Amino acid sequence: MSQAWEKFHLSMYILVGAGTQRERLVKAYKSNLAHLSKKDMPSEIKDEFVKLSKNISSGMEQDGECKITKTVNSLDDKEVAAMINSIIRMYDALTRYQPILHMHQREQHQPV
Repeated sequence: MSQAWEKFHLSMYILVGAGTQRERLVKAYKSNLAHLSKKDMPSEIKDEFVKLSKNISSGMEQDGECKITKTVNSLDDKEVAAMINSIIRMYDALTRYQPILHMHQREQHQPV
């Protein structure tokens, strides 16, 4: 299991959890995706990951509020939804790189 897949997988739980879309996006990014880099991504999603990271403004505290929170709060609802959809698309792509996981799941559901 790759670190990128694991971080995106954990982000999925946050994105479907409690809170507003904005709160969930900030939490998913800060808790998991901010710890990844372009080199952790397969070639198909490198550009999308870099774009997300740049647009969400990774950074540390500034004036007592995280840059990520400030950026997300400044976006309109369509932009927030687009970022969340981007995370879901990247997670889907990463999941396709987990053949051992898929084989194990299939074996568990095969009749004996």
